[in-house]
Amino acid sequence: MSVHKCTLVIFFLLYCMLALGQLPERYAFTHYGLRDGLASNIVNNLVQDRNGYIWLSTSNGLQRFDGNKFITFHHDPAQPASLPYDEVAHVYLDPEGTLWVITVDNKVGQFDTRTFRYRETPIRNWHSENVYVDKTFLSTGDGRLLLFIKKTNKLFEWRPAKQDFVPSKAVPIPAGWKVNHLMQDRKSHRFYLATDSGFVAFDRAQKQVAFHRNNPLHDPLIAAYGHERFVNYLFIDSRSRIFFEQWPKSEKHPLLQVYDPATGQRSKHQLHESFGLGYHQITALLQQQSGRLWVYGRPFLATYAQSKQPIQFLKKDYSKEHDLKFNQVFSMFEDRQQNIWLCTDNGVYQFNPDAQLFHNYSLTLPERNAVEGRAQTALQWPNGDLWVGFRDMGLHCFDSHMQPVPLPASLAALVKGKSVWDMHLRNGKLWIALQGGQLVVMDTRSHKAQLLQPAPFEKRAITQIVADQQGNLWFGNQAGNMVKWDQQLAGGDPAKGFVLFARLGTIEKMFIDAKGSIWVAAVGEGLLKINPQQNRIEARITTRNPPGFRLWNNNPKDIIQYNDSILVVVSGALNIINLNTLRVAHISTAQGLPTNTIQSVAKDAEGHLWLGTLNGLCRADLSKLSFTAYNQSDGLLNELFNVAGAQVLSDGRLLFTSAESFVVFDPARAALRDPIDKALLTDFKLMNRSLPVDSLQALQAVKLQYNQANVAMEFSALNFNQLTKLDYYYQLENFDSGWIKSDGRHQAIYTFLPPGQYKFKVKTRHLSGGYGAEKVFLTIHVAPPFWKTWWFFLLLLALVVLVLFLIDRERVKRLAALYHVRSDIAMHLHQDVSTTLNNINVLSQIAKMKADKDLVRSKELIDEISGKSYNMMLTMDEILWSIDPGNDSMQKTVLRIYEFAENLRANTGVEIDIIVHDKVKDLQLDMKVRHDFFVLCKEALHTLAQHARGAHIMVDIDYVRSKICLKILCAGIDCNAEANGIHALRRSMEAQASELHAHLNFETGKRDTSIMLTVPVR
Repeated sequence: MSVHKCTLVIFFLLYCMLALGQLPERYAFTHYGLRDGLASNIVNNLVQDRNGYIWLSTSNGLQRFDGNKFITFHHDPAQPASLPYDEVAHVYLDPEGTLWVITVDNKVGQFDTRTFRYRETPIRNWHSENVYVDKTFLSTGDGRLLLFIKKTNKLFEWRPAKQDFVPSKAVPIPAGWKVNHLMQDRKSHRFYLATDSGFVAFDRAQKQVAFHRNNPLHDPLIAAYGHERFVNYLFIDSRSRIFFEQWPKSEKHPLLQVYDPATGQRSKHQLHESFGLGYHQITALLQQQSGRLWVYGRPFLATYAQSKQPIQFLKKDYSKEHDLKFNQVFSMFEDRQQNIWLCTDNGVYQFNPDAQLFHNYSLTLPERNAVEGRAQTALQWPNGDLWVGFRDMGLHCFDSHMQPVPLPASLAALVKGKSVWDMHLRNGKLWIALQGGQLVVMDTRSHKAQLLQPAPFEKRAITQIVADQQGNLWFGNQAGNMVKWDQQLAGGDPAKGFVLFARLGTIEKMFIDAKGSIWVAAVGEGLLKINPQQNRIEARITTRNPPGFRLWNNNPKDIIQYNDSILVVVSGALNIINLNTLRVAHISTAQGLPTNTIQSVAKDAEGHLWLGTLNGLCRADLSKLSFTAYNQSDGLLNELFNVAGAQVLSDGRLLFTSAESFVVFDPARAALRDPIDKALLTDFKLMNRSLPVDSLQALQAVKLQYNQANVAMEFSALNFNQLTKLDYYYQLENFDSGWIKSDGRHQAIYTFLPPGQYKFKVKTRHLSGGYGAEKVFLTIHVAPPFWKTWWFFLLLLALVVLVLFLIDRERVKRLAALYHVRSDIAMHLHQDVSTTLNNINVLSQIAKMKADKDLVRSKELIDEISGKSYNMMLTMDEILWSIDPGNDSMQKTVLRIYEFAENLRANTGVEIDIIVHDKVKDLQLDMKVRHDFFVLCKEALHTLAQHARGAHIMVDIDYVRSKICLKILCAGIDCNAEANGIHALRRSMEAQASELHAHLNFETGKRDTSIMLTVPVR
């Protein structure tokens, strides 16, 4: 009977332990997959170089990640310095900073991380296999780099001088033993081999080898486990504990064994039996700098700790975007910021368990394993215990380490499976608001609890409980009933004294300000201010109030008092209410708020507001109107936060409830400054073509042509810590007027920069407001086009001077020519006038002498005098016409020729036909050419008309090939009879044609004469 009772007690205790809600902390993972730029979801391993870049080996190339984007390197047959094969099996960064790449075609080489050039490294005395053979690098404590090839059990050593690998005897390998793993203990510097035949230890200093039944080194591992066989993996942690994975042929599943040489403690873990894990493989272990140990493989990831249950598996949830989803973890890596990177068959996962700002907790019960509870309210006790009320999952208690603690038995039965909406602790009594208008009141000293259902609640869920300064309690429920528990009326009895105060909309929040007024947030009713002493409503703030006194909307969700004079009310946006004047100021997306869906609010110790929204959390600095948003990528398990679900804990931490969990965090950690804040230039694109950044930064200036100044620059601090909220600012000096805040792409694009000298600078800004060091990345010189260079302007100036000089010289020449023409005209005029006047004078004297003796001769002389006078008048008229500026056109000259021809026709009766082509009329000729051309035409027409005797004269004036062509044909003239006149005309025209540099063709026949004169025109 006693045994039976004992069994029942044990069973009951186990049941109680299982019945407690399990509350594991959930890590926040950042997942990188194909849609993020990963070349393949199969990622074998990764490393971080000295600059901070992440290098990944994938089944589809080598990749570099800078936090913004992935750059992929493939095999290119046209590029000898490209990878030899696309499938990369392994990458390794040696202590010198060299990146080694192993490809699946069994080639090993170095990849220059600055120039992106690959160089194959020969492996001497090794014949490559037809299939891929696993290879691992090992950097020894004495500075050697070893390459171990598993299948052949061959070890090679790197020769820097020869740039090759040669066979090595640095570690002796027993003949015939299949080596599965080779490592070196960093403390003892001993080498250990895990083989199918057991362990092997080698001490290089003592030059001794130890194995089963041969242990001259007295090695503790050989002594304890030398007899074990089929050992595949060995790991020694910072405490010198030895972990090894063993898979004997007799076993269906592998074993994980742990040995502590310092204490002699041994443990063996069968994951299949102890944890229900099916087929699995243990790949390796990773120890963080913090000491935390991780075990990983197929298909699991777990932590290892010294506890009753040392292995804790991380939950994989395929229904949640940011949870783990993989079949195998190939490798793990811890970067310089203690971020952990998981390389899996489903891409890469990154998280930081030690630097995680948000600690997410979700509740699952044994009977409802698939359901996670919705936390609705929380209460912290003076001892640090946290009681959390859930919807439909009752009330659960957790200690300061978030471990489950049982509730008092009297209380547990009353709240089990119910929805807990609010809790209030006052004067030794805990009041718990439940669904259905129920209340549980528990005496905190005796733990006696009673369940009440007061009539004023009308069986509707009670949502809020507050206590006024007189000790009365005020309740609000979903039906909008505001109920007062009057302490005096109740006489100290919790079951009595309930009075309905008002009927409102659903009451979301009730708040007591510093002066004792009650503020009520009611759906559809806006915000109400209540005087609890006078039991009356003093003020209503709704959207119907006058401007400046209106609420953002009539559905307020949460209320806090910011300081003595300011009340903060959230109703989608922020309502900042002056408690003295009731004036309302709004802060919404128009002022930079990320969303107008705020559900809850809390104030931290620094005076910053934390807002729970339907899109995550938001940190608001009202003094600067700056806002920082947090979502699942920052570590939040759920982004859908509850109405009035915020609470400030006693140590300054904040608690927010959400749809599937609750989150606890220290707001002071959000403003911690990360030392990795100096931005690096990660890419430079010229005309959308990437150029090597390191080569560009080595130049004094990047010189660009004016028609190729289309650049894009990307930058990153290579800070992968999700807790660090860095803002990036950039400026192109001499182009940007100020600093420009970068968007999430961290990219600056400039299209066709104007010629000039520029400096591209970047700086970072922390959430705390401090700036990182400003860094100048590049000096960019954009060369101007040749027509904007100094030498071109100098040449242009010289050309202008030359043109002005030539113009002036031409002007002087024209003036000289004009002077010459005028001189010639004056001279000719003087000669003609003098000759004519002399002739007139002589003829006048003769006529005077003959007047008395020979009247006929005297009359002839007088007629001759008259003719010469007339001719002189015509000559002077022609000269005066020529020098008249109004006649400076060929059109006027042609009209003058027509006029002269008409006079000839009238005086001689000779038919004269003149054809002038239109191109001639538009010519611009200088005065001398026009005058001489006219004189030639006139002389030719006049002479031919005098001797034609009724003949027909045809004239054609044309402009052909920069020459004026004058064609005159006179038919019907007797050239023999008029030989003297015709010859005189020829001589005269030849002389004038010579002065004009013209060509004259003068032909005479028996009955006709043809003249063709071509005058060049400049």
